[in-house]
Amino acid sequence: APAAAPAPPAPAPAAGVSDEHFAILVGRLLQRVRAAGMQTYEQVLQRFDRDGDGRITRSELELALGAEVPTLSAAERGQLIGRIDADGDGIISTAELQAAFEASVSLHAAAAERARALFERIRDGIGRSPLPPRDIFVLLCAIPSA
Repeated sequence: APAAAPAPPAPAPAAGVSDEHFAILVGRLLQRVRAAGMQTYEQVLQRFDRDGDGRITRSELELALGAEVPTLSAAERGQLIGRIDADGDGIISTAELQAAFEASVSLHAAAAERARALFERIRDGIGRSPLPPRDIFVLLCAIPSA
């Protein structure tokens, strides 16, 4: 991940953006940033700072997200920007970028651990069940999705 100065606290959840969704959205942006060869938060700031004033405004980040991660809807971009701009001042600082990227990585790791633990519980339950795995699979597939 790009390196920079100490970061503020991780961005707080905003309405409409769960931690998992935030991790996915920022993860997409981080993948694009890395693929473009950006290694520091300052490089990201320079790339997204359209007017060259040394800072990223909400509108500049909106444009950057539209270009870098075109699969994001306008609503997702707005929610993501609201969460990245942790202090709500309309300016995305290097520290806020760092906090968002670090929070995304941390949230992704936590989600992966929860998925691994759930898989282990399911596997253990199947192993203890008197039903054959095929019957369990059929039963699981019959559960309606939320």
